[in-house]
Amino acid sequence: MKTLRHIFLAGLLHISFISMAQFEYYVSNRAVNSINKYAESGSFLELIVEENSGGLNSPQDIVFFGDDMLISSSQTNTILRFNRSSGEFIEVWNQDAVTRPTKMSIGPDNLLYVTQWGQTQSTSTILKFNLDGTLNSILNTVIPTPLSMGHVWDDDGNFYVAFFGIGQGNGEVHKFDPDGNSLGTFIDNTFLQNPTYIWWDTNGDMLVQDFNGGKVLRYDSEGNYIEDYISGLSNPEGFGILPNGNLLVVERTINEVSEFDTNGNYLGQWDTGITLIDPNLMVRFDPTFGVEDNLLSITMVVPSVGNVFVMAPSIKERFDLINVYNYAGVLMENVDLGKSDHWNASRYAEGIYFLSAIDKAGTKFVQKIIVKR
Repeated sequence: MKTLRHIFLAGLLHISFISMAQFEYYVSNRAVNSINKYAESGSFLELIVEENSGGLNSPQDIVFFGDDMLISSSQTNTILRFNRSSGEFIEVWNQDAVTRPTKMSIGPDNLLYVTQWGQTQSTSTILKFNLDGTLNSILNTVIPTPLSMGHVWDDDGNFYVAFFGIGQGNGEVHKFDPDGNSLGTFIDNTFLQNPTYIWWDTNGDMLVQDFNGGKVLRYDSEGNYIEDYISGLSNPEGFGILPNGNLLVVERTINEVSEFDTNGNYLGQWDTGITLIDPNLMVRFDPTFGVEDNLLSITMVVPSVGNVFVMAPSIKERFDLINVYNYAGVLMENVDLGKSDHWNASRYAEGIYFLSAIDKAGTKFVQKIIVKR
């Protein structure tokens, strides 16, 4: 099975050159209901969302959408809309009810998926919202271990959800087909206790944060246990990836973000400048997509409109990966140029996407495409 490793998108047209922009990292202060913003280096930049702004209470996740920042507010049963640049509260975004919303992401169908911290069939369902805040549909989950958390997709459009579980040691990861039908348990609790976030590693393995186990576990693409990739963590909930591939892990109990190299070796505390308070999420934002681009005559894929795009031979020599973003700037997929000479976008909703790649000199390129069936 080919994996979608963490969530990105791709497209094409003409390619644009943008001088290397630094990623921004957003981390919660759950206990005081605020959000910090950091540079790639881990240095504190600003308190982007002030304490209790807009009634924020127990923030659980962040999704960037255009100029907006959506934050799930668990204790108020709302998803709040803020201005991404200023952090100013705008409004309650969801127009239909949510119950204890936890983790969120924009799926291949351009719908916002919201998991809920519920212990019953009705309160543990996954909600799918249109991007105007109205409810689109519900993914019913007949799961014996509810309290739903992080989630990802694979290249075939299958959907994976971490269920934290009621009580210690009974969490699992479940798999659903693209239509929302349950395909059963993908990862059981033989080695796993209580999962929070899940994501695809660059080699196609699934990495799982275990809150009570204090670990990041590695499983293959079929859900088979491989190893305890990182252990000795203090209630991990939240992660980020640095441009060099190093992993950032939010350790909730010790109020820190720890950095690990690609082999899982601890490199030290990443965040500096201010003490975090009960952090439980981290989200990376690429400011490239707020910048006016300058045209550069390079073709990354052909055609520019369609659902199957062929990589130009020169691109494979120049780049290792192409990152795919949707029009909201959400990373949908990493395309490994060493594994394929084409990219199939047929599982994604029609619309505009962006291909982004960085060459060996550190120069970033961006190209627009249109996915159309």
